[in-house]
Amino acid sequence: MTVSQTTLLLRRDQAAEAIGATPIATQRLIARGRLKATRLGADGDYRILASDIDKYVAGGAPDFDGPKLDNADGNPRSPNWFDTPSWPSRQVASSLAGLASQSQLSDAEFERRAIASAGSTIFVDVPLTAQMKSVLGGPVEDVAPLLPSMTPYAAKTAFDYWAADQLQSRALSQIDALPSSNGDGRTRIWKLYDSPAQYQQIVDATIKDVLQQSLFSASEFRARPAAARSGPGDNAPVQVVYRSRVSDYANAQTLRRIADGLAF
Repeated sequence: MTVSQTTLLLRRDQAAEAIGATPIATQRLIARGRLKATRLGADGDYRILASDIDKYVAGGAPDFDGPKLDNADGNPRSPNWFDTPSWPSRQVASSLAGLASQSQLSDAEFERRAIASAGSTIFVDVPLTAQMKSVLGGPVEDVAPLLPSMTPYAAKTAFDYWAADQLQSRALSQIDALPSSNGDGRTRIWKLYDSPAQYQQIVDATIKDVLQQSLFSASEFRARPAAARSGPGDNAPVQVVYRSRVSDYANAQTLRRIADGLAF
């Protein structure tokens, strides 16, 4: 007997029970457009037709096995797409920075830029070499080996792991920037999946944000050239920041694939 043969219209908790999921996991299905639902009013709860649950199950129940969104007590937790720490993403950035060390400015180029910028920081965009691209496209285990007690990485390539970690961090920032109202005690995970429109807005803004970031950032300090000093006491060193842009390696479609594959 299908759900639609017993009940026509279900609350979210009833729909969750019908498919064997938690309420927040069911809300994720609604936000991601996997399960059709109708909201009662601007801020009301959702109602789901039993026939739409049947369609969801008959369609293979997409995203049902997404990352767990509840802790052991059944309480929602912050979005977390990894059972392992975020340190591997820092290892990826560190590996790229090491490979970029050969791109240091010559003394002549440094002096030219220091004079032209008349500032305390010079940014140097480092083109991605074949070796750097190989690191990004290779297994994450090559730069961050698994400890015996760790579970396998959800993301297979170094870039996918790094990007997923960044997507998570930036998404939380986007959620925190949402307008809040008095008495709104919902956790960030509920705000992320509040509605399909809000979810899509956060995902789009997060992807745009990550695309504008650097894959790594490495700095050095050099003595300010005499010709770049504003006066006799201007002896502050000049910081040289080396970086490679995310957009030099990936585009919005790449990041969307990573987010979607992890049931962001």
